[in-house]
Amino acid sequence: MATNDTTDRAMLNSIVTVYAKEVNGHYRLFNSTQYHKLKWDKINTGHITYYTHPEHQFNLQEAQKMEAFNTELAGKYGVEPIQFDYFVSNYSREILQAQGYDYHSRKYLAVQSGGLADIYNGVIYAGNNSEYYPHEVVHLYNHRVAPFQSHSWIDEGIATFLGGSTGYDLEWHIKKLRSFLDENPIFSFDSLEELNTDIPNGEHTTNFKYVIGGLICKRIFEKEGMKGLLDAIQFGRSDEEFESLLQIKLGIGIEGLEEFVRSECRNR
Repeated sequence: MATNDTTDRAMLNSIVTVYAKEVNGHYRLFNSTQYHKLKWDKINTGHITYYTHPEHQFNLQEAQKMEAFNTELAGKYGVEPIQFDYFVSNYSREILQAQGYDYHSRKYLAVQSGGLADIYNGVIYAGNNSEYYPHEVVHLYNHRVAPFQSHSWIDEGIATFLGGSTGYDLEWHIKKLRSFLDENPIFSFDSLEELNTDIPNGEHTTNFKYVIGGLICKRIFEKEGMKGLLDAIQFGRSDEEFESLLQIKLGIGIEGLEEFVRSECRNR
């Protein structure tokens, strides 16, 4: 897979492995995730089916904590607990391998911890050396109650508010944001797209969208409870709908986002 950069040069993004399996005497293409389900150890814990990398030591206590959080979320969202698969490894490069990537730039990052939720197939990929990944489980519930209806800032904001991010809760990330804003008093909030990046503080653990989205969702929850968050999830995907959400739920326009964020950080 490749794209062209601004100089029209081909840029290699990834190399994907395609597996084949013999079925009734014929070879058929076989999904990488399904292939690795046959290779990795399988352990069931409540509603969660774990697939563990051969070099990962399974932690039952963490798995039970994940199941308890899953059940708690179901109550908050007013649905039955979700059953899902959970691939866990010590490093994110092993998760990328399970997804079928022979090459991907994320395989060579210095910080080898991370994961994602496959909301379409009910799979969590956790390259964080842990059976507990609450942030990604929240994404499964967001999609369950409002498939394809939430703005990315709300989707990530709720996931960070309820499940933290990169192993830390929302308050930890707010402190990082506050320190950055104190050191950069004229930092611009003009573009949501440009804020879709990690805070440039050299740590690469706090993303603007996650922490600011978390602040927005925290404030909505304080005003309206879980019902307010469920409304927010279903408000729409476009930036225009997100701006309407801010106005209706918090009484601010997009031009007031900066003052809202700075005020929330100062008051903590």
